[in-house]
Amino acid sequence: MKTLNKFVISITLIMLCCCTDYLGDFPETEQKHVVNAMLCVDSTVVVDLTLSNAPKTSSFTFVPNATMDIINDKNVIPLTYDEQKGYYKSDYKLKSACDYQLNIETFDKKKLSAKAYVPRKSNLSIKQTENNSYSLFEIKLCDIDEKINAIYIYMYEYIDWTQYKPESKPHYHPAILYCKTPTVDQFNRFRDDLGPQGYIYSYDAFVRAPVEAALNQQMILKVASMQVDRILIIEATEEWDYYYKAAFLQRYFDPEINLPFTYESINLPSNIDGGAGIFAGTAVHIYDVKKD
Repeated sequence: MKTLNKFVISITLIMLCCCTDYLGDFPETEQKHVVNAMLCVDSTVVVDLTLSNAPKTSSFTFVPNATMDIINDKNVIPLTYDEQKGYYKSDYKLKSACDYQLNIETFDKKKLSAKAYVPRKSNLSIKQTENNSYSLFEIKLCDIDEKINAIYIYMYEYIDWTQYKPESKPHYHPAILYCKTPTVDQFNRFRDDLGPQGYIYSYDAFVRAPVEAALNQQMILKVASMQVDRILIIEATEEWDYYYKAAFLQRYFDPEINLPFTYESINLPSNIDGGAGIFAGTAVHIYDVKKD
């Protein structure tokens, strides 16, 4: 018994010794050029080019005066810099099932490049039913593009507070999202017995469903919410999927919030040669509940 007590005391002392409050700054690292671009079929091109910054900062320095273009089947599409918004853009409409090459040369002669595939949209159908005060949706995607890696579902409610706060603007706010499809990811779900019958889990921000669980390139997802005006469905290629999920988890598991022994650092993947960030394709469906 004495031996066991000594062992417990020793382990406790070791754990206490490992827990220190570090109040210094993070060590400085070499700044990198960071590219962020989410390509969508039938949408124009927008590319962010910034310099990396220290952890826990929210401001990033935009990089102007770069030469930037994307190439598709030998067609060179130049991008111009928008000084007011701080990003590069083109009015060129992206085509589905196409590969694109991004080329960047900064004013200080740094070169960056990346490749991305813009997928075609799946055939989408949505069935809506009501259960007491909840809206239930059966979302069905058929003929999913072979290069889609995961499906993301978001739900929003339209909020107009202008009658209470005249200075505010109407906006879409994330709605509480329930799902009872067993093949979706579990990392952002919580037990929630307040949902509609049969729905025992709510999900933070979104539901992610890996396409590897699809049968014959077809997927059915059952979701619900009490108040929903818009559903956003994103079909993500592998590059965008892994980057977005890693970025979400990096913010989700914060060392200042989580217990020290449950926190683990998460590195962001990148497909940018010569820098960091992401240049990847998606297919996006927007379903307005009342209109559609």
